[in-house]
Amino acid sequence: MRVKKYLKGFLFSLIITLSIVTILMGLTGLEENIEKLRTFQIKYAFISMFLIFLKWIIETIIMKVSLFDNKKDINYIKTFKITILGNFFNYLTPFFTGGQPLQVYYLSKEGISPSVSTASILYKSMIFQIIMALFGVSGAIYAFNFLDLKSFSLVFIGTIFNGFVVFLILLFSLNEELSKKVAQKVTFFLKKIKIIKNPEKIMDKIFMNIEEFIKFFKENSKKIIQFLIVLFLSSLQLMAYVLTIVFILKGFGVNIDLDLIFKGIILDIGAAIVPTPGTAGGAEGFYYLIFSNDTDIYTINSAVLIWRLTTYYFVLFIGALTFVFTHSKKIGGD
Repeated sequence: MRVKKYLKGFLFSLIITLSIVTILMGLTGLEENIEKLRTFQIKYAFISMFLIFLKWIIETIIMKVSLFDNKKDINYIKTFKITILGNFFNYLTPFFTGGQPLQVYYLSKEGISPSVSTASILYKSMIFQIIMALFGVSGAIYAFNFLDLKSFSLVFIGTIFNGFVVFLILLFSLNEELSKKVAQKVTFFLKKIKIIKNPEKIMDKIFMNIEEFIKFFKENSKKIIQFLIVLFLSSLQLMAYVLTIVFILKGFGVNIDLDLIFKGIILDIGAAIVPTPGTAGGAEGFYYLIFSNDTDIYTINSAVLIWRLTTYYFVLFIGALTFVFTHSKKIGGD
């Protein structure tokens, strides 16, 4: 596991967040910003962290449902742990891409085959991207009618991005020939850069896993009830995160209304296109861009700091503890 890679992602995000907030607080008046921080009602920070836990619980149920007949092979506690670890590594990599391979690895360690694990993770990811696209469309419509062009442009680009991800997942999940060609090219590329010595020896196994993966994906994608359950739960998962944005603002006395919720959706969808670990820089920048007309600059400065602490850095803290506990337990067991 490339620890340095993930550590760099964390340090990059931390430096970007602190730099943006510190510079803007300094430019607008440090004393005034500290006074504004003191007015924050701390209970809303705990509500925000509770919503993150709720999001994890919902995602745990989604993962269990997405395993279909294999869900009996792993209990909810272990699935919850894998969910947290997936979020942890997602937040340390660009475009939230680091968590899915790790979740496949941990599911495989529980006796679920890599092909089934991969199909299950892609299945739930695809449905979540569908929800992101649907929420994005509603956000774009709202922004076009009631907000400004910059908000509309942001959510529109984010919606296109999420729709494209859904297209790619379907393309590789339903096209066996294409999947095998890509796998073969990647394997021989790994040989070229001297990561794999004899790709011919493992190609049969790779092709067999691809066949099993596509068979699992095709068969279970036809199960409408499970699809609707995951679709509904994914919408709750997204809303749990969006509500962290509005509740932090509520802690500074900003009233929660439909406009604020839609702006929270626009922020979540739009920030997803930023190719940095944890969308660092983009999340903070878009926060200023979207909510600048809803309250004063001192509230924005303080709110974005508390929001990132109670969501992004809270996830990293709990994720790091879970990772250390998981691996120290294995070492102790050995």
